[in-house]
Amino acid sequence: MDRNAGDFAPKGEVPTEAEFARLLCDKTFVDYFNAFMCLPVFPQRLLYKFASQNLELDPPLQRSQYRSDRVKLMRWVRTHRAPYFFKSDLYLEYILCKQLQKTQLHLTFLYDSEKTSAKDKIMERQLMARWLGRVSGMRRFRRFMARTAGRKSLELWVDAERIKRYGKSDTEGRLSQLRYMEAKYLMNENIVGAYGGIDSIRGN
Repeated sequence: MDRNAGDFAPKGEVPTEAEFARLLCDKTFVDYFNAFMCLPVFPQRLLYKFASQNLELDPPLQRSQYRSDRVKLMRWVRTHRAPYFFKSDLYLEYILCKQLQKTQLHLTFLYDSEKTSAKDKIMERQLMARWLGRVSGMRRFRRFMARTAGRKSLELWVDAERIKRYGKSDTEGRLSQLRYMEAKYLMNENIVGAYGGIDSIRGN
């Protein structure tokens, strides 16, 4: 079943235990969340180990000084780290990554799916999971896109997703983002043709 971007976010500002547990079953989410928890803005790095399903301090504290309570540590991460992750650009890239994972990758010149062998389809899915299932793979993808005409499409998608950060009551924030997008895309007549549909965004 296809999922939209909202399916990857908690219903409230702080994810429930069930929502957080479901997200931690996704290797892609874990990779992005770990990248966020290791940002230099945080004084203590944290890593969630997918295999053992445990949080670890990096570097670990000396046992003689402190012994972490894993349950309390998980609760603290869920309530004090996760809410900020869902407001970050890393989260937007995670959503893009999940959407790209649903696309069909063609490795051959046989673009007719009926002519593509089962072996080819399996290889395509494996490569999609390998290259578009981790932060490092998405960074390579974005560097590649930066050298193509698709760069504008990628930037437009990210800017449009940023609007969703603002609640329906934050009209000023949404309008500010829309004005930014108007100046960035509509003021360039070379982009208007490709992104004429942005008028529908302005009207919402």
